[in-house]
Amino acid sequence: MVGWPKAFGFQVYSWVLGMNDLTNNNPLDVTDFLHASLTASCLEQSLAFYRDILNMEVVSVRSQGDVCTIREERGTYVAGVTGYKDAHLKIAILRYGAFHLELIEYVSPRGEPLGSGTNRPGCPHLAFVVSDLDHAWRVLQQGRYRWNLSFASSGPVNVDSGPNAGGRVIYFRGPDEVTIELVELNNQGTHR
Repeated sequence: MVGWPKAFGFQVYSWVLGMNDLTNNNPLDVTDFLHASLTASCLEQSLAFYRDILNMEVVSVRSQGDVCTIREERGTYVAGVTGYKDAHLKIAILRYGAFHLELIEYVSPRGEPLGSGTNRPGCPHLAFVVSDLDHAWRVLQQGRYRWNLSFASSGPVNVDSGPNAGGRVIYFRGPDEVTIELVELNNQGTHR
């Protein structure tokens, strides 16, 4: 009976949340992945970085007039979703292959930076495959001051264990200190 209190507590917790069948493999009936989203302090700067440096295609820039903004008031879609009465957002969506990245700048209300560090809960990182990591490293070094990039290593790192063994990788912080991983695949072309 050592495990009974934990199991009982879990059963009570699931009952309170209305989850009767915890063995269901897809309790929310999720059918697809739509996009990942990052909040940017300056949409134009982030958009230029992901477009010009990471070669992502701009799929959608929502606009009012000549400015890339969406302004929604309370009771409207954006205010209702975000919970901010006077939400004023700039939004752009980029794509690379099937992956979509949404960039959002909160013009109002402005938020505080989350801070960097891949060890901080809630801090995301994005991983991209490149064919020539040495070339990517040189390009990033040339643009490090323009884009305010910082690097976790002094160059590409050889992966000597795990599913990416034989490949190489670099971590760097891009706009808003989002960690970006560039991976040169191993000889088998596999990655995880």
